[in-house]
Amino acid sequence: MTGVFTTAYAAPIGYYKTILRCDASYIEVNENFIKQTIRNRCIIATSNGPLTLSIPLLGRRNNMSVSEIMICYKQLWQRQHIKSMETAYHSSPFFEFYHDDLKALYAIQPNSLLEWNNLVHQFVLKCLKHSLTFETTTSYQKTYEHDFRNNDWKGYTQQHYHQVFESKLSFMPDLSIYDLMFNHGSMALQYLKS
Repeated sequence: MTGVFTTAYAAPIGYYKTILRCDASYIEVNENFIKQTIRNRCIIATSNGPLTLSIPLLGRRNNMSVSEIMICYKQLWQRQHIKSMETAYHSSPFFEFYHDDLKALYAIQPNSLLEWNNLVHQFVLKCLKHSLTFETTTSYQKTYEHDFRNNDWKGYTQQHYHQVFESKLSFMPDLSIYDLMFNHGSMALQYLKS
């Protein structure tokens, strides 16, 4: 199966479960940017429940291609995202294992959202010890046979795995891939393939 996916910031677990099942994967770079989506948001688990981490953007306007979207660094969002992850996952089994590389990643300041999301995606694949490759689309097409661009990814992570705040808040589905990685390390890949 060849799947077409939107660019995503630390995508939900279901995104990775699906992309790993594809024989070939394409990231859509020619679509119009859609706000309040995984394109510039991810959700982590905290002691108070799910927390959305958002990347602030520059000069976004209607009908702007996702390839034109630039990141705003006036706010110290990278520092805030790292601090939020440190607070949420400091007691998880594998967070310390990834912490130094994560801080190094969040010190990089690429101009475009596509470039940032690609860096995060490559970081995740390295942590999962997976050599998944993907292409980018060359032009916009309205539909594809296996089109995952507008999935909300809810309901894709119903299979239970251990989470840090599970005893307090019960299992939280549909979180960022970070949650699975920080709780299960390299075993996360087995979960994604199950």
